[in-house]
Amino acid sequence: MDYLSRIVDRFFTELFRPADRSLVDFLFNQEPTQANVDRLLENWDIEVAGGGKAMALAYVAKRWPQLDFGAYTGPRLLGMWNRTRFDNLRLMSGMARVVKALNAEGIVPMVIKGGAIRLQHPDRPRLMGDIDLVVRIDEFERALTVVRDLGYEEKVLTDHSADFCERGTGRGVVDIHRWISFLQDYDERAFMRGLFERSSSHRFAGCEVRLPSAEDHVFLLLLNLDKNICARQTVQGILNAFFDLQLTLAGVAAFDWERVLRDVRDTKTGDGYVTSVAFVRKLAPSLLPAAAFGGRADSA
Repeated sequence: MDYLSRIVDRFFTELFRPADRSLVDFLFNQEPTQANVDRLLENWDIEVAGGGKAMALAYVAKRWPQLDFGAYTGPRLLGMWNRTRFDNLRLMSGMARVVKALNAEGIVPMVIKGGAIRLQHPDRPRLMGDIDLVVRIDEFERALTVVRDLGYEEKVLTDHSADFCERGTGRGVVDIHRWISFLQDYDERAFMRGLFERSSSHRFAGCEVRLPSAEDHVFLLLLNLDKNICARQTVQGILNAFFDLQLTLAGVAAFDWERVLRDVRDTKTGDGYVTSVAFVRKLAPSLLPAAAFGGRADSA
């Protein structure tokens, strides 16, 4: 565990500049006070920080409306919130168009990551570049044909996914996956079949999608966080993962961490999973319980 702590400390130092650390401390304060707000804003400028960090702070402002973020920062947080909500409307409209066409072909995709959070919490805007849809492995090629026929353009095509954007603008719309790549040799077909079996049906905008179980989604969010950490992705993406985890875990009366750990074993992703859990617990110790480690998660 000492070795793991050193890795996590190194990632934290490389990812979060000193100017970001006061924001991180504030974001994960369980009972922020006005004095905490005032102390943060003494040296934190929303115009310098950028949209991703501003959106994270906007979540806090919405959760604790009694806090005053001042005449300079407060209106800008509200503006960021409303702008993101507007951007989400475009993305959700594009997703609805794609899903309706897929449904017409008998395909019911699963929505994961940011899109799933948005469907479950429609009053909460989220920064997203596109929406991730998963189809059954045998439906993948047919799904790609459906999306192409709608006029969307492929940005990236791999053996397991395709990223589509609006033709002409290049703005992202959906990513279609037939399996999730963890850069490990695992039984994709069995794992994806299990994801669909444990998922639930959800209707929106006159069409049908599936949403992963809370346990499967937490697993996917943590593995995506590990990928972002290792690739030194933006602080925005990492903070998104923290809030996504918080929302996914909230209100689940009997969360089954053993189910998450079975996902880890089935995909042979123990190292990445443990690193991600340790990183989360460093920034937000109360977000994940010790049970999330489950011993050495990649052991059989």
